[in-house]
Amino acid sequence: MSEKLSHNDLWWSGPYWLHEKHLPNFNAFETPSFDNDETYISDSLSFASKVKSIAEFIPNFSSFSKLTRVLAYCFRFVHNVRSPSNKCSGRLTAAELVVTENLIIQLLKEKEFSVKIHMLSENEPLPRNSKLLYLKIFLDQFGIIRVGGRLSKHSTLNINQKHPMLLPKIHYLTRSVIKK
Repeated sequence: MSEKLSHNDLWWSGPYWLHEKHLPNFNAFETPSFDNDETYISDSLSFASKVKSIAEFIPNFSSFSKLTRVLAYCFRFVHNVRSPSNKCSGRLTAAELVVTENLIIQLLKEKEFSVKIHMLSENEPLPRNSKLLYLKIFLDQFGIIRVGGRLSKHSTLNINQKHPMLLPKIHYLTRSVIKK
């Protein structure tokens, strides 16, 4: 194969018209004329597909950290496609991982606690029979439901230790986060 390519002029120098001073006019083809009396019907074809939510992919991962890394790379890919002048490469940064973790947890919360989130964002009181009433829950700056308590006043603990996130009682992701 390499022997054939070494003697092939087209391979080494390209098509003949590349060496001419004036390139051929490829737009000089005759355009067909259509009579005004005739009617032409244009057929079109549409495709529709069901786009899966990120939540549908969660059970496919064996651990929360693997899910976080895969989604962080997906978000990085989208970022690189949308802004090619400001591409990210190399290892994932801690900031990318934290943002992705927050997005995953926020997605889970919106699915499982949408009514509670709406009530908290509108400053509406929780129902008197709610089990969450005694936990003094609140929304943080990322929209994540957190548990309030006495540790918030004079503690040097980080926010995840002072105010743990509220996760659904029975969910695959809850087990993955606990294993982490």
